[in-house]
Amino acid sequence: MDDLLAFLQARLAEETLAAAGASSGPWSAWRGRPGLGPGFGDLAFGVTLPGQGAGDVAAIATRSWTDAEHIARWDPVRALALTAVLREAVDSFHGEGREGWIIMALGEALYSGHPDWQAEWCP
Repeated sequence: MDDLLAFLQARLAEETLAAAGASSGPWSAWRGRPGLGPGFGDLAFGVTLPGQGAGDVAAIATRSWTDAEHIARWDPVRALALTAVLREAVDSFHGEGREGWIIMALGEALYSGHPDWQAEWCP
């Protein structure tokens, strides 16, 4: 279990650094602004970051409204809040039982595709 906890702490630290380094929120999704510039073609959805105006090129552009809405919803402020809660759960874990199952399920759900994930952590 100690290896799993160390793995989770490292992943959450990576997530925190990534979110802290991104433009802070709130991000907002927008529709119907085609012609974003070279390479964007006729994309009609995107995410505007704080400080950008209506005519600014979005830092994130997509052909899917669902993608734009999802990206905006998971802005750095939300990601930082989530990683703080998860880090508290991992850092305060001191036993097995139900809490151990929750920690294992958390790890598997979030990071089973990570190259350092070990399948034996979750029986």
